[in-house]
Amino acid sequence: MAMWLLGTPLVLALALLVFFGSFIPVVGAFVFGGLAVVVTLLTVGLWPAVILLAVLVVEDLLEGHLYQPLIVGRTVKLHPVVILIALTAGSVLAGITGAIISIPLAAAVSAAVKYVTGVEDIHGNAVPDARRQVPEAPTVVRSAPKACLPRTETSRCKEQGAR
Repeated sequence: MAMWLLGTPLVLALALLVFFGSFIPVVGAFVFGGLAVVVTLLTVGLWPAVILLAVLVVEDLLEGHLYQPLIVGRTVKLHPVVILIALTAGSVLAGITGAIISIPLAAAVSAAVKYVTGVEDIHGNAVPDARRQVPEAPTVVRSAPKACLPRTETSRCKEQGAR
């Protein structure tokens, strides 16, 4: 829409390139968005190119930090912050491959923990409280203090007041 309003030629072709380029992690939106900005700069002028650059940067930030975590989080039943942490950790540890496998891995770990702890069944449905197997609290047995023998009188025996 911004390219059409700014008068950029080949709006449909450039919009499709930016759209499909955004599916390539990290570099796709940068490369094809840059191409659209260069075309706008060469054909329309400097200020329309700067405006288009600002629109593309804001759109990319909104998509990466707001839309994607919310939509993907609802799909895989993860909190958006977990999505961001998993993406960041995956990217840092293994680059683009890590970013691609981080969300499915985080979802699998979350599902396994929920199943093992009894929060969800094997199909991902919530387990009612009546059927949930909650471990019982351990019982603590306290024994009476032993009386100290006269020959083993120690500071502990003096503190207890027993002799």
